[in-house]
Amino acid sequence: MQSLIEEQQLHQYEHAAGQCVNELQQAQLQLESLQNQIHESESSNKELQEKLCEMESELQSIRQAAQNQERTIQNLTDSLRTKDTETPEGAVDSGSVLGSQSSLFSCQLELEASQRTHRLTQRRLEDLMRERERLQIDLQEALQHKDVSHKHNQRSIDEKFLCLEEKDGEERQLQLVLREKDRDLERLRCILSNNNDTITGLDALVRSKDLDLERTQEACRKLEWMKQQSDEKHALAVQERDGIIHQLQKALRSHSRESEELRSVLLREVSAADMLQELQSHLSMKERLFQEVISDRSHQAQEHHRQLTELLHTISSRDQDMKDYSQRSGRVISERSGQLQELRSQLSSREQELNDVNRQRETDMSNSTPVPAQAMCTSSSGDLDVQAIRDELQLTLKKHRETEVKHTHTHIIIYIMYTHVDHVIFT
Repeated sequence: MQSLIEEQQLHQYEHAAGQCVNELQQAQLQLESLQNQIHESESSNKELQEKLCEMESELQSIRQAAQNQERTIQNLTDSLRTKDTETPEGAVDSGSVLGSQSSLFSCQLELEASQRTHRLTQRRLEDLMRERERLQIDLQEALQHKDVSHKHNQRSIDEKFLCLEEKDGEERQLQLVLREKDRDLERLRCILSNNNDTITGLDALVRSKDLDLERTQEACRKLEWMKQQSDEKHALAVQERDGIIHQLQKALRSHSRESEELRSVLLREVSAADMLQELQSHLSMKERLFQEVISDRSHQAQEHHRQLTELLHTISSRDQDMKDYSQRSGRVISERSGQLQELRSQLSSREQELNDVNRQRETDMSNSTPVPAQAMCTSSSGDLDVQAIRDELQLTLKKHRETEVKHTHTHIIIYIMYTHVDHVIFT
């Protein structure tokens, strides 16, 4: 996907560069056409300069001819005047006068022709000067247009180069943003993988806790059965003790009757005081021993009953504690299961948001619009949320470990109680 986006950007940049090159070629063509026009204007100006020089030289020759003719006319006029002064008034040679007049007339005609030629040449020179001025104006306009076009083309080229530099900068910035996004995505993938591993571990821990709870419930049921057996054995022991006490009381009463009968018989048969004294001492000793045995038995029975009562009370309290702890553990496990489900839903929603952000980024990259601020904001918010979820998962794992330690202590206490009950029952 990244290579496709880079290829699209490269194609766009190549297209923009191609447009810049086309515009530059068009500007160069315009510049060449202006240069051709300037060369044509310069060549035509040069031709006009040559024509002007020729016409100036021709005008100069015409002026010289006119001056020569004027000098000739002046000479003729002067000669005519001298002749007029030399010749007396009555003896003027008509033939020479006519010749002089005819030559003067011909010179005047030549002078007029030269003047017409001069005026014509002057008009042509003025036309050439106007044409030259017009060509100079056109040349100046062409040069100004050339300068303006050159400046415009230079500005266009500079703008295109600036645009290309901006595009290169945007491309580098987008590449940096892409690399940063790739690193963020890789980090988020690692975090999601760790969270998935944590969730898997928590699932396994919940299953192990369920097994521990089942074992604890089985131990509680076994303790209840042991308590019931102990109650039954205690009832049997009490019944046996009552029977033994009743038998001992009956034996004591029968022994007392036998002693009285023996005493009466002995008193009737033997009247000796020493015999009676010996029998009384013997009977009193047996009675004392019998009373000591009875008191020891009753004291042992009471002590055994007290121990059984304390043991049963301890077992009942432990049973109640185990039931409460089992209920609390069940509630905690159900709460943790709900939290795990909620965390899974949050992780799935975060993953969906990340996918949306990736699609949005790809869309933005295809449109060649830089979005570094929004991407960094989204990345920072996604990192904070993932870090909060990770902290919550670690806290949940810690609580589960504490619960496991408590279960271990409970199993140890139950085992000790079980061994103690077995010892008491067997003793």
